[in-house]
Amino acid sequence: MENPNLKIPGISQNSYRDQISILKDEKKIDKLALHKPCKINDGIIPIDYFNDLESYSIGDQESSCSFIPASGSATRMFNIESHEEYFIKNIKKLPFFNIIKEDYMQKKKGIIDSLKQKDFKKFNTIYSQILQKFINLPKAILPLHKINDFHISPIEEIVFLNSLLSKNRKIYLTIPNGYQDKIYKNLNESEFLKINKINFEDNLDFSFQSIKTNSICLLNNNELLKSSDGNIYTHPSGHGALLENINNIKEKFFYIHNIDNICPNNFSRRILNIKKMNKIISFIKLNFDKILNNCLKNDSKSIESDNFYNTFIKNFLPNIYKQNLDSNDIQSLAIKLNRPLRVCGFIQDKNSKGGKPFWVKDKNDISLQIVEESQIDLNDSSHKKLWNQSIFFNPVEMVCCNRDFNDNKFNLLNFSNQRQHMIVNKKIFGQEVRFIEKPGLWNGSMYNWNSVFIEIEPESFTPVKNICDLFLDIHQP
Repeated sequence: MENPNLKIPGISQNSYRDQISILKDEKKIDKLALHKPCKINDGIIPIDYFNDLESYSIGDQESSCSFIPASGSATRMFNIESHEEYFIKNIKKLPFFNIIKEDYMQKKKGIIDSLKQKDFKKFNTIYSQILQKFINLPKAILPLHKINDFHISPIEEIVFLNSLLSKNRKIYLTIPNGYQDKIYKNLNESEFLKINKINFEDNLDFSFQSIKTNSICLLNNNELLKSSDGNIYTHPSGHGALLENINNIKEKFFYIHNIDNICPNNFSRRILNIKKMNKIISFIKLNFDKILNNCLKNDSKSIESDNFYNTFIKNFLPNIYKQNLDSNDIQSLAIKLNRPLRVCGFIQDKNSKGGKPFWVKDKNDISLQIVEESQIDLNDSSHKKLWNQSIFFNPVEMVCCNRDFNDNKFNLLNFSNQRQHMIVNKKIFGQEVRFIEKPGLWNGSMYNWNSVFIEIEPESFTPVKNICDLFLDIHQP
């Protein structure tokens, strides 16, 4: 399919041709070759290994910030299919129940009758009416929790949490176009922030996913999907498109987490986690740079006698370690160490959907990667077996460093693996389509980073992926 004189906003001719060839299966997408799942002391560092890092710090807080890839509308969060009775049984536990109480009481009889008759179409109609104030809001401003008498949204929680780390700490929030005014309104009207005397305006910076990272959508007949105005529709290409956004961060260190994994009952634990991960990345970065300086001098003896090299790297990054170094080995070591760095927290969890930590084979190299199910061939019985053996899960808790050993900022686009695109099948405008997602932000987009995986407490993971999650004790006032 060619594109003569076809204008698609933000998408170049080369990008168009590449996308078409991938979507028509003319250009193959690489699947990852799993080597083995990460385990404690084999890819994942035990939680208590870094207990003596009190002397390490990332420096002044102006060199550190937070980056949150905020989701758009929370529509999917309100899908309670097959959990209708559980929802109604617990509805009074919703933090915002007093806001919907009047509507609920008026429609309670209809709800109960529809459940008795198993008329779920009628149930969903009434359910949507009761929650109409919230269903189409961005998740960032949903009143998911209560603190005292205040209804608190995730963005209020994030601003508050960051203020506990540093008064002037920058927050980069990526949002879809059109939501900025609603988020500002939510923050400006926040009595919780006012009573805590927290000023957010100088600290909060919005960024948007560039339209040039969007994907075309192909129908089953290989025609391009068009919107109602007749123009060719393009779809956001997943959180991997935000690699350009984090590439624009000027601070040296940045903390990444999801917007739906914040909980007032967990603030103190999160603060401890962040501070500990800051110390860990500072410790590793300083030692990497020390070894890199010896690489520049071609000083094999200093490297081979270095305690960090012979303990930390040997034990936890054995793919980098070599005992007897010649000039070629030193050059190779320097290339491997002089990369963007991330410290990623993992929890033990067998049931959560999402990324898992693996040792991955790539030609003659083995590296640590966060792997999504869509990146592997589950028709391969050996890979499926390895996938099912993993007991760790990625809750998206990571601290990253974007500087080289001379403190120059990396171009992060140079360290992604663009062969890790994913084809997604989805219904858009009521039609089945397929489109390409860019390599995931912490998957293929960070494929060639130096990754250090650490164990963190499972209690750190308190997401609200579905409205029914709010019934859990951790989310109760």
